[in-house]
Amino acid sequence: MIKKSLFKIEEMLFANQLADVKNHQHIFITGLPRSGTTILLEFLYKTNKFASLTYNDMPFILSPNLFLKFNRRQNFQLKERMHKDNIQFNLQSPEAFDDVFFQT
Repeated sequence: MIKKSLFKIEEMLFANQLADVKNHQHIFITGLPRSGTTILLEFLYKTNKFASLTYNDMPFILSPNLFLKFNRRQNFQLKERMHKDNIQFNLQSPEAFDDVFFQT
C-alpha cells in the first residue's frame, strides 16, 4: 500500500518529466544468474544514453524523484561485489530493481 501510494504521488508531482520517458524505446536486460547481465547493464549505463535505477534510489524504488528531494546520502567508495568477480559498485551504480515493479 505504501509503495503504491508513493508511486501515485510521484506520478502526480512529476507528470511532466515522466511523460517524456513513456514515449521512448526501452531495453530490458534478462538472463540467468551469473550470465553477464550486470556487466552489460554497467556498460550500457556508462554510455550515458540509457537510464537505470541505482542503489541510491533504495528503498523508494517506485518514487525516485520524490526521494531525491530528501536524500542526503553521500556516495561511498567503490567496493567489489561478494561474487569476487571484479565488478565494483557504490550508491551510484545501476541495478535491476524491476522485481519491485512486478511485485507491486
